Amino acid sequence: MARETDTLHPEAKRRVVCLGAAAIDHVFTVAAIPPRPTKVQATSHRERQGGDAATAALTIAALGHAAAYWGRVGCDANGARVLARLTDAGVDCATVRRVADAKTATAVAVRDDGGRQLVASFAGAGLGDDPDWLPLEALARMDAVLVDTSWPAGARSLLRAARAHGVPGVLIADADDRSRHPDLLALADHAPVADSGPAFHGAYALAIARKWAPARALGFAAGIAPGPADHEA
Repeated sequence: MARETDTLHPEAKRRVVCLGAAAIDHVFTVAAIPPRPTKVQATSHRERQGGDAATAALTIAALGHAAAYWGRVGCDANGARVLARLTDAGVDCATVRRVADAKTATAVAVRDDGGRQLVASFAGAGLGDDPDWLPLEALARMDAVLVDTSWPAGARSLLRAARAHGVPGVLIADADDRSRHPDLLALADHAPVADSGPAFHGAYALAIARKWAPARALGFAAGIAPGPADHEA
């Protein structure tokens, strides 16, 4: 991850809430994705943190600022791994609800040497939709919020509260998400480049938290995450 030198003093750390998806991604590499259903041997496998909001929070924490992940995971092995990964990276997970009998989101990506990719994602199950438990009063101490579209009710609640507190809101949404959730697009103050990935959006949200102009924020985010989408879930 490339990074621009941060001119802020340590005491000027920005605080960003990231609300939405957290998942465990499994990435397999194969020589070639076959044209018809069959079994193939993978040449590599790795597990990594997925989910737009969680990945954005990791980016903000890696850049030395205060990221909080707000969301829901199951009381399952994937949920435990999500929380361990985020906490170990310095992300505040105090506002994560662990839901009994729910399943945490996960995804599998199969990539071949020619650059093609096949993705199967599971958004989780039984996580609940009610956002009334979110501590929205905490937004008075935040510098920006970021949401994805995986939990529309939560995103809607957070963006509305952020606007009431004068805190800028950033939306991660690809072209399809924008057409499906026009209300979230209207509530967000910023919805930068679609399909640019959560690391890009995390860096952009941090720049907005630092009160940078959108053009400067876009340049900063492009320097942090210059490639295309950087996640699977």
